[in-house]
Amino acid sequence: PERTRGRSHRRHRRRTVDSSIFHRGDLVQNIYFQPIPANPLTLDNAKRYLAAIEERQLSPRFISEPLDKSYSLNGVTYLVGKNYEQFINQPGKDAFIAFGSSETIDINFLEDLVVDLHKNGQFNVNVGFIDIHKNSVPSGFPIFMYDKSHLALFPSNSHGKSFPLVGSPTLFNVYVLINKYGFNKVPINEDLFDPEGEMGSVIYYVNELESFRP
Repeated sequence: PERTRGRSHRRHRRRTVDSSIFHRGDLVQNIYFQPIPANPLTLDNAKRYLAAIEERQLSPRFISEPLDKSYSLNGVTYLVGKNYEQFINQPGKDAFIAFGSSETIDINFLEDLVVDLHKNGQFNVNVGFIDIHKNSVPSGFPIFMYDKSHLALFPSNSHGKSFPLVGSPTLFNVYVLINKYGFNKVPINEDLFDPEGEMGSVIYYVNELESFRP
């Protein structure tokens, strides 16, 4: 009986938890706030912490790869958090960006896009990509399926508003997107359109969406 009471006592014993290990964050956007400053962790401290965030008394923290890791190769810019917003807000320049990781982004397609844009005399559409797992930005990234790459156009003077690429990643679809929403225009060769490839892309994305059903 004594041992039973001892176990019961230990089981209900109050424990002090260091509140510095708790902080609010957005795992998809990689945005974090400073840890809860008050110790120990209590319900009242947690409520005050969340209220301070809602009332914007605490500033979010953003992460970025080093700026010197950013580079441009074959016309495609590897972006980091520190130069992302400058890239999408260049006057007179549209920005076409791939979001994802090194495993999901097709760099070869982006390089082919740059070559074709320049061949058509269009030098005012910047092309880049960013690793969303290693960077975050104040304006946030477009919402998309987290484990898939995402392609989007940021028209010049759009103040960070983007338009996603719908359909398969082809030159034809990118040019349709640019001509519909972009500040700059690109001549479209109808021979670039591939009906069978588009149908396969539609079927793929429908199946992907079905996999998210409960």
